Amino acid sequence: MHEMNLNAAGASDTAECADKLFEQHRQEISRNTDRLIGKLMVFQWVGGILIAFYVSPLAWAGQSSQLHIHVWAAIVLGGAISIFPFWLTRVWPGATMNRYVISVAQMLMSVLLIALTGGRIETHFHVFGSLVILSFYRDWRVLIPATIVVGLDHFLRGIYLPYSVYGVLTASPLRSLEHAGWVIFEDIFLVISCLRSVHEMRAIAQRTAALREAKIEADRANHAKSEFLSRMSHELRTPLNAIIGFGQLIERQNPTESVQAKAGHIIGGGRHLLNLINEVLDISRLETGNLPLSLEPVCVAEALEEALSLMRPLAAERNIELFPPDPMDRSHYCMADRQRVKQVLLNVLANAVKYTPRDGKVTVSVSSNITDTIRIFITDSGPGLAPEKLTRLFTAFDRLGAEHTAVEGTGLGLALCQRLMHAMQGSIGVNSVVDRGSTFWIELARVESPLERMVSAKRFESSTASDARKLKIIYVEDNLSNLTLVEQILADQPHIELISAMQGLLGIELARKHSPDLILLDLNLPDLDGWDVLSRLQRDGVTREIPVVIISADATAGQIKRLMTAGARAYITKPIDVYEFLKVIDQISASHLTNAPVAV
Repeated sequence: MHEMNLNAAGASDTAECADKLFEQHRQEISRNTDRLIGKLMVFQWVGGILIAFYVSPLAWAGQSSQLHIHVWAAIVLGGAISIFPFWLTRVWPGATMNRYVISVAQMLMSVLLIALTGGRIETHFHVFGSLVILSFYRDWRVLIPATIVVGLDHFLRGIYLPYSVYGVLTASPLRSLEHAGWVIFEDIFLVISCLRSVHEMRAIAQRTAALREAKIEADRANHAKSEFLSRMSHELRTPLNAIIGFGQLIERQNPTESVQAKAGHIIGGGRHLLNLINEVLDISRLETGNLPLSLEPVCVAEALEEALSLMRPLAAERNIELFPPDPMDRSHYCMADRQRVKQVLLNVLANAVKYTPRDGKVTVSVSSNITDTIRIFITDSGPGLAPEKLTRLFTAFDRLGAEHTAVEGTGLGLALCQRLMHAMQGSIGVNSVVDRGSTFWIELARVESPLERMVSAKRFESSTASDARKLKIIYVEDNLSNLTLVEQILADQPHIELISAMQGLLGIELARKHSPDLILLDLNLPDLDGWDVLSRLQRDGVTREIPVVIISADATAGQIKRLMTAGARAYITKPIDVYEFLKVIDQISASHLTNAPVAV
């Protein structure tokens, strides 16, 4: 019953919207027709005066040309007929009254012009043309007063002044009926045209209203999808934080090869799941335009070296040779987001390696023949693709039959690559021949090599042990697994002292008491929201200058931007990558004195 009520309410809203659109369209037509006929009335007035000067003397007085009373009739009567309707169209354009006033005035102008020409048959066509112009209102009712006016005029003048209407001295009453019949004949088709036009207008309004409603529903569904993805991302990242984090700790702390191999499987599985989450989130962000990009000059050789180094273990496992560009030219720079272009390269390389048979090869080359772009080619010796499949290659979730093979994947990788390339003002494409392999190409805008390079801050692992002062860090986190993970990550860092708090208020008190060098803050706390904790730390005179790093499973761009604006120095998303976590700790400490923001 509730669903039926909702459907009825939705249908009512659509019908109401359609009625409003229909009325708006009809009102717009009325205003435009008012303006058109208003100008026509003035033009006819001037035309009537010219006819009175040059045609009426000949029509009414033979060959003797003289100033006739018709001139004064054209000036006075034409002005009386034309000026009032013209004024109405300028003062109240689109008013319902206007169309009926104009209907009568237009027919009176036809009457005047017929009289001025001495009833010439050619001038009678003005009546039929006027009826067509009046039908522009799409309102068949305006034809009624127009038809009455012209019918009465022809009947009365046909009796008393037949020469003024028919150009003869005597006329049969049947002639007036004949003229009226032809006018009614035209009216019938004009009425049909008006009714059809109104029906089409209403159908268009209904379709437009339905499309608007569908767009609203689509936007609502898209917003719900984004909210769902955000929540699911948070819920999935929290357990993954413990899985990947503890897996990395086991890998780092246990020298046994068998244990390290098992830890590697745990980490690999966790990262695979994390990659799937990130791909879905990235697709969603790109669709809504919320994916943050930082375009900068990127060395093509460095990006390729990073991607190839990460891809070599997978290639070695499948006994596939990777051939980098030879030579690796370090003068080629492109404008791109450093992390995103590496993500695209990894996706394309992984795709090439996975679909190339064992003992095959994958070759990478770079072309800079075009002065303003750089194109990277990745060629494999795989099975290739038929031409009809190439158009579906960059469609999300379409794996082109790969779901029936041993190749893993979701069908999102290449679709994400295409959207990322477009977001970076680049392009991606493929050329493929069945049984001869495929060549993917990535094209980006070429830029000059930057004069200065950003140098990464020195990591704590390489810092001198002679530094007697320990780095004091407070971690505010209510999840015991996450708290234990960070404690064990920092356990082998003798120069770091970690103080933990599982509530927001306790974290604030500890910050006031110990004046730490760094505060790590989770957002979901049992007593205070992380936003409130950050706000109080910023207001507190004692802790105002202490850098705060947010650690949260919420990876949405808007959340990150708002927190950075609110005063956070950096934002680490769960699950925590141990090496990236230590790097951020290092960077924060190195930039503590400069109070500079840190990009993670």
